[in-house]
Amino acid sequence: MYNPYLKMALLNIGRRKRRSVLIAMMIAFSLIGLLLMEGMYDGMMVQITQNTIKTGSGAVAIQAREFRSTENIQDHIVQTEKIEVALEQNEEVSSYVKRVVQRGLIATAGYSQGVTVFGVDLDREADHAQLDEYIIKGDYSFEKRERGAVIGYKLARKLHVGIGKKVIVTMQDIDNDVASVALKVRGIIKTNY
Repeated sequence: MYNPYLKMALLNIGRRKRRSVLIAMMIAFSLIGLLLMEGMYDGMMVQITQNTIKTGSGAVAIQAREFRSTENIQDHIVQTEKIEVALEQNEEVSSYVKRVVQRGLIATAGYSQGVTVFGVDLDREADHAQLDEYIIKGDYSFEKRERGAVIGYKLARKLHVGIGKKVIVTMQDIDNDVASVALKVRGIIKTNY
């Protein structure tokens, strides 16, 4: 009835107490470290998800079917009015915003960088993603002529630009022609990304 292997194990533990205590402590500290790392990882994933929902597309993004794979401005939603009416009538939708997203190039006299350009309505964007809370320099506006840009702080640092400096944004338009526009930096934001 009494297992000889269990008896040998108990005798071995009792014979070298220091080694047995060290092994038990090593296992305990390893488990504690594993649980701490798992907790940090879970917290990080929750934070990333919340940041993406808050400053990114929100909980749901409505796009044209082909846009996700091509990211071409020609693949856009044509009749936005029907979608807007449906969103306005849905009581579970707290906010929404229309955006134009296009890959492009931003340049100064000394540097250029590939970027994702978002065309937004700043007032709607402030209600939806609270981007105005992330302004660290300048204003959350495009100026009276709406020829301004709000850029991220890392991009501003790479381009060596500050508030009021001019940048050139180049991208394809809906007719596949290359279009460039000169914009003044009106604000610099820093999100949690």
